[in-house]
This record gives sequence, C-alpha cells and structure tokens, in this order.
Amino acid sequence: METEQEITTECRDTACRVRENEAAPTPDTEITAKLIAREAEVAKLSQQLAEKDDVIGRLNASLNAAVAAYRGTTVTLHRDLPEELIEGDSIAAVDESIKKAMSLVARVKSTMATTAPPLVAAGRSRSSEGLSTVDKIMLGLSH
Repeated sequence: METEQEITTECRDTACRVRENEAAPTPDTEITAKLIAREAEVAKLSQQLAEKDDVIGRLNASLNAAVAAYRGTTVTLHRDLPEELIEGDSIAAVDESIKKAMSLVARVKSTMATTAPPLVAAGRSRSSEGLSTVDKIMLGLSH
C-alpha cells in the first residue's frame, strides 16, 4: 500500500506531465483573452455610466421642480414685485433677481414720489348763453 507522501508525489508528477503536454498559449490567444476581458470591463463601465446618467437626469428634474416651486412661492410672497422680474434656473439666481426687482421697484417709487405731476392749465368753458343754435353747434364741435 502506498503512503500518503508517495500518492502526493505521484499526483504532482502527473500534473506536471499534463501541463507539459498542453500547448503553450500563443500571443494571439493571450491578446484575444485580454480583449474579451477589456470588452467585458467596458460593458460593465458603460452600464454603470448609464445608471449614473439616469440618476443625474432624475436629480436635475427634481432640482428644476424645486426651483419652480421656490419661484412660485417667492412670487406669492412678494406681490409688490412684478412677476416677470422674478426669474432664474437656480435658487441663487431667483434670489438675485428678487434683489434686483426690489431695487428697481424702490427706485421707481422714489422717482414717482419726488417728481411733481405736470401742471395743466385749466380750460375755461365758454358759456353757451346768448349764442345762436349754429354757434352752439360750432362750440360743441370744437371741444
């Protein structure tokens, strides 16, 4: 009966003979194997990129909805500002447009308060007493 060491040695020798009989890999098969591995890696990375693009798209849609809601709330809170002046595609841009709109409205109010309305001489109405019918018609047409 063989000992455990003899069996191990025999198996090792058999494995060596099998390896020697196998054909050594050619450069073409190595390149093909590397190419297949790279293509698999590219496919995996492309899948990950597509998933990230999807996440980015959903986040952008969510951001746009949040900015639109913020703009709507801001328009409601600042009824004294013209809605057309409140704009922007980000929270910071909306805030900046609010500051500009407030400044513009303040300047317009200030100008309106300090500028006197133009004076118009009051016109005198001619009395129609003592006029003939034709003269009354002429007076009416002149106004």
